[in-house]
Amino acid sequence: MTYGDDNGSGFESARFLIEEIDSDLNEIKTLTEEYFRNNPYALVKEQNPINGDEHAKIVFRPVPSRIRYITSNVIKNLRDALDQACSAASEHIKGKRCRHAHFPFGENPDDFEVAITKSVCKDIPSELYPILRTFELYPTGEGYDGGNNRLRMLGRVSGPHKHRIAISAAPNIVPTLQCLEVFPGKNGKVIFHHPLQERKNNEFPLVTLGKGGRARFNLQMTGQLIFANTKLRDVPVREFLMACQGDVRKIVEELESEALRIK
Repeated sequence: MTYGDDNGSGFESARFLIEEIDSDLNEIKTLTEEYFRNNPYALVKEQNPINGDEHAKIVFRPVPSRIRYITSNVIKNLRDALDQACSAASEHIKGKRCRHAHFPFGENPDDFEVAITKSVCKDIPSELYPILRTFELYPTGEGYDGGNNRLRMLGRVSGPHKHRIAISAAPNIVPTLQCLEVFPGKNGKVIFHHPLQERKNNEFPLVTLGKGGRARFNLQMTGQLIFANTKLRDVPVREFLMACQGDVRKIVEELESEALRIK
């Protein structure tokens, strides 16, 4: 069984998916730069209806939905590349179709040893077990050595429960804030808020003043896009995808080399 016109090796599709991700990553970079270049925020003032206190905060616009789509597609293609490479290596060694040769993951080394022999992985030939073990396809943890948290996380967000996961991104902002002047208002209240981002609403609280108060700030910000949900929360989007692309490319190359060495 082959996946492309690469002399029947069966690995062409996996390589194709990996290389096509380059253009996706470039688009994410362009969209991210445009997002921050266009000052995606506004100063919002809210008044407490009970005591008249005034709250000032910075609110950010949502991240473009196109970034969310590309990110989800890259994750899917990386997982597909792993599955296709594992299937291609299994079929090359066995010389027949292998319907259950998906790329295996585990929660620890013992769980991985079970995973490579069961269910959707049961057609993987034992000759591939040694090289699959070297990839350490389980998270780091106590009681054992090794593990690859990044690849295991990729497996989780692209696995059988992916229909329960909605990938989203948010701006992660590092503000530099300088108060130039402040007038407390009638009751003299001035409460400066440490500008920690409230990720849920994409906003930063700045200051609370008494009724009629005002303040002037010098605010500078740097930022990047991070995952806003799932177990990848707070992980930089593009950096994670680039690192996974490198990991997956290396695995596909080594699986192909090992399959050709074996047979």
